[in-house]
Amino acid sequence: MKLQDKKIIADEADMIINGYSFTKKEEKVFVVNLEVLHRGILSQRDIRLIQNFIKKNYKEMYLTWRELSDNSFYEK
Repeated sequence: MKLQDKKIIADEADMIINGYSFTKKEEKVFVVNLEVLHRGILSQRDIRLIQNFIKKNYKEMYLTWRELSDNSFYEK
């Protein structure tokens, strides 16, 4: 995938988690691996599973990200 394509997809994404962009269009969610171009559609059940996982684990996810990242949380 070209760098410009990644930027466009990332800019349009509703959220990005671990290199995957999630974009909701109408009632569908499109998932794109920003490292390799794979697209998929998530069902509402899949979305609920991801949302519940993030709700349960967001503090640990943030702490792990902060520990591994070279950037601060709010730095762009």
